[in-house]
Amino acid sequence: MFDIYLGDLNLGGLLVTVTVFAVIPLQLLLCFKAKDPYLRLLPGAFCAVATSVLLVLSFSSSGWDGLGYLVLAAWAAAMMLACAVGWGIWIALRLWRRTGENLPSAAEPPTTGKSQSRPHRHS
Repeated sequence: MFDIYLGDLNLGGLLVTVTVFAVIPLQLLLCFKAKDPYLRLLPGAFCAVATSVLLVLSFSSSGWDGLGYLVLAAWAAAMMLACAVGWGIWIALRLWRRTGENLPSAAEPPTTGKSQSRPHRHS
């Protein structure tokens, strides 16, 4: 991690703490509770816009301000990555649940080799 301190506060530790313990759970909560797919993308879009604006400010400002904006842009990019991790977990759980429904349970007896398909309807 990087060693940038604000007083006694290590900003690297703060970045990891906020990203892991706040952004990922909130993104997962939003993914599982929101029905609108655009609402699920809102935190990631906000972080992408913030990263872009901070990068532009980093390159357009002079002196030490550019470094500060660059650190904030890295923080916003890490939160955008955390949103992507939350989406990945949500998609993996949805796929796992869907494929789990199609698998036979352990309580079902094994088939004897005969076809278990439905009878065909002739029209």
